[in-house]
Amino acid sequence: MLVSASPRARLSRAPFNLLILIIFIACAAVCPAASIRGVVTDPSGAKVTGATVSILSNGKVIGTALSTADGSFQILTGTSGRLFLVVSAKSFRQIETPGFYAGPLDNIERNVVLEPEWVRESIVVTATGTPTPQAQTSAATSVLGPLDLDLRSDLVSDLRLMPGTFVVQSGQMGAVTSLFVRGGDSTSNKVMLDGVYAGDLGGGFDFGPLSTTAIEKAEVYRGPNSSLYGADAASGVLSLTTPRGTTSFPSLLFRGDVGNLNTAREELEAAGAYNKLDYLARSAGCKLQTTSPTMSTM
Repeated sequence: MLVSASPRARLSRAPFNLLILIIFIACAAVCPAASIRGVVTDPSGAKVTGATVSILSNGKVIGTALSTADGSFQILTGTSGRLFLVVSAKSFRQIETPGFYAGPLDNIERNVVLEPEWVRESIVVTATGTPTPQAQTSAATSVLGPLDLDLRSDLVSDLRLMPGTFVVQSGQMGAVTSLFVRGGDSTSNKVMLDGVYAGDLGGGFDFGPLSTTAIEKAEVYRGPNSSLYGADAASGVLSLTTPRGTTSFPSLLFRGDVGNLNTAREELEAAGAYNKLDYLARSAGCKLQTTSPTMSTM
């Protein structure tokens, strides 16, 4: 026998269902949650399944998820502020992403590329316009990391070691310096600083007074890339990236060194982050002996 609910019974459930809906909306308004999602891949672009993705806030884990068969993950968190992702998987090196700000009801996408334990891969931006593992690009791109830049005080010394580039300096350190990429003119290179064009009118750029202070990474793209950067990038693109503050309180760092012939170098850095704002200021000074030592004979 088929028994159906009477219209009066169905009407009596309507206020109850409405009450449940109101409670659900109220809970969503009182307890807002941010959604962090993305895809975990390896340097070849293959999806990584079973990777552990954790969200950290103030050094504490506030959410964890595993990547699915298609490498995707999603974490809902009710904590707002500056967050970090720590991703690990078997046979891959554990990495920590740069910090980002997540507010209530924000929908944030963070794709992660894991590196094998025995191979060190670089992430480049100049070739495709988006962060891409260097192994996935067919372009001739060289990357200067923090270790390469810390070993020298001026960027010109590092550019001299790049294949396919030729540096012309009109005098001693600090003099007017031009960069020629693969035989192209010095005005055919596009110089970018954090994604913003930093060259002069006409495409020229003086590398002489440019030091490695406050430069976290430098990418040298050798070849025309006018489809992304315009006609100024007829020979190559040099993209410079500055570091960002990550601590919730202002941090100060002083570093200095001295050498022979009355030489010295000092660096002072102040950095930090507050909500959506991150800041970093760095100053450097050098003292070099400009006169040759004299020798007296009797």
